[in-house]
Amino acid sequence: MNRGLSLKVQSEPIPLFHKQQPHTLVPIDHLNQIVLLSYSNLSRQAINLALFHGIPLTFFTHQRDYLECWEAQPKSPAKYLAQQKKRSQDLEFIRTTAESIIRAKLHNCCTLILKFSSSQKTVILQKALNAMALLMDDLPLTESFNVLRSYEAVAAEFYFSALAQLLPSNFHFVKRSQHPGFDPINNLLSLGYALLSQEIYEIVHSSGLDIHFGSLHLNVHNLAPLVSDFMAEFRAPIVEELVVHLAISQIITPEEFTPADDQ
Repeated sequence: MNRGLSLKVQSEPIPLFHKQQPHTLVPIDHLNQIVLLSYSNLSRQAINLALFHGIPLTFFTHQRDYLECWEAQPKSPAKYLAQQKKRSQDLEFIRTTAESIIRAKLHNCCTLILKFSSSQKTVILQKALNAMALLMDDLPLTESFNVLRSYEAVAAEFYFSALAQLLPSNFHFVKRSQHPGFDPINNLLSLGYALLSQEIYEIVHSSGLDIHFGSLHLNVHNLAPLVSDFMAEFRAPIVEELVVHLAISQIITPEEFTPADDQ
């Protein structure tokens, strides 16, 4: 739900209000979840109605960090919790899984760059592709988890430098920032990641897995490690590719973004 929107229950379909003015009507049977920034702008009647109909409410901070999910029925214990606990003690399994996650992530990042750079070949783009290819080749040679994670961080610097080359200059995108302020591309990325994390969160739960047992992301704030692990390789093809497409096609322009103080 966008900042400034509020959800009130007066009748069905449910009316959405923007700055106290009617905005649109949403039939209750068209909702499968409600995503909100912070805990505001949702009436108690709306909460009760959503939970009565089995519609989960997912909350994020204004920086798009996951807070929590409210549901009518608490989730049952993970079906495969015992197996996950056992695997969490298998360092070779964790190491191999973490390596495969990074390899898949870098592969998808390279694929995205190649897809959008067919009409332009700059030194920065080629440098990013070469660096990520080299990092993928060297993954089996890493000596520790810290080194393995450092490869992911180094690759991200090259990758987002390449994205900056692909994006229109009027977006003024320079690098990835989790707290970008008024930065259209970073805000779109953060929102996309937040929505993707919730989708994967639901898939992980419905598959009988416990979200707290990851392999690569072992110390993650506001997000379950296993969710972060599954998100890694899908960030590029689902979120980043969409954001780049929207910007290059001018479906979304910088002029459509408003600083928070002006909303």
